[in-house]
Amino acid sequence: MSRGAPADMYEKRGRAPDRAYAAAPAYPAARRSRVDGVQWREVARLSALGVCVALQCGLLLVSLTPQTTWAGLGFPDGPIPAALSPLVAGLFYVLPAAAGALSRRWQVAIVLATFPAWLDLGVFSIAAAQRLSPFYIAQDPHASGAVGLLELFAALGALGWLTVWAARLVLRERAEATRA
Repeated sequence: MSRGAPADMYEKRGRAPDRAYAAAPAYPAARRSRVDGVQWREVARLSALGVCVALQCGLLLVSLTPQTTWAGLGFPDGPIPAALSPLVAGLFYVLPAAAGALSRRWQVAIVLATFPAWLDLGVFSIAAAQRLSPFYIAQDPHASGAVGLLELFAALGALGWLTVWAARLVLRERAEATRA
């Protein structure tokens, strides 16, 4: 045994154990505390963020589906009752802003606010390519509508994030002013 080596380092046969097959060390205390300390607020925030994005995807798919398809399925006025149409119209503006407000960084806010539009425009482009053309969405009148939709959702997501950021800043300044 070499001088300074711990006594338990060598096997009974007198050789050092193979490090490649050594047991993995336990997780460090910092990682254990991070995993054990997952707060329910964080889980609720991420769940609400997922619900906002999924609901926005669903509403956009409903709005992009042609009226003839809904009439063929037995919904002459579409799947949303006329009494709920003002609420649904408001949700188109509230959901991207809520996704932005629930995000921690502004880049994530913009991506999550526009993700449903990207996804649904892709699905619509694939579906429309069979009947119209593969470049239907890139033609001039349709492209401006798609870009306008993406810009609107990006702006709403950024405004939602900015509102929460400004509210936190004001609350922090008020708390510091009361302590001073």
